[in-house]
Amino acid sequence: MTNPPWEKKTIKPRRNNVHHLKLVSGQKAGRQRYRDAGVAPDKVLTSKQTAFIENMLKGMSGAEAYRRSYSAENMSLKAQSGEAAKLLAHPAISLRLEQGFALKQEKARHTAASLREFVTDGLYREASEAGTDAARIRAYELLGKIDYVGLFKERIGNEDDRRSAEEIKAELEQRLKEAFGRLA
Repeated sequence: MTNPPWEKKTIKPRRNNVHHLKLVSGQKAGRQRYRDAGVAPDKVLTSKQTAFIENMLKGMSGAEAYRRSYSAENMSLKAQSGEAAKLLAHPAISLRLEQGFALKQEKARHTAASLREFVTDGLYREASEAGTDAARIRAYELLGKIDYVGLFKERIGNEDDRRSAEEIKAELEQRLKEAFGRLA
């Protein structure tokens, strides 16, 4: 009995502990074939391919990541872009990039802004649903101390200055004349 064409075949070991998958193309495509074969994507990649992935995850363009990972001094930008596109089409590389970008997105959820929003939401909830008056007052106090609320910041300003724009302009002109008159 023969196997259907989309089923995996054997994995033959190669030199330098890099495996080569010998799969028949068929209904299962791309990275799914690597998962089905039971080979971790990093076992399939060379050090240059891994460097390419790391550079892509740093935010570089495909051509720039290719230049930094491979010796591409004698290649045109078009050729570098083409080679980068071939690498991006590689199932194991695309899988690793997908995983890397997912990890970066997860880390981005825990930035300072999102943590600030989390704390603010928690304080707001505590202020409105606290079990005791002391807890509610403390939550209000902390909400008031948030930088963009600034209820408890000391404000420094001259509220007695009720001069018109013309008076302020005249004073500035006088000071400028005095300052530049000394230099002349």
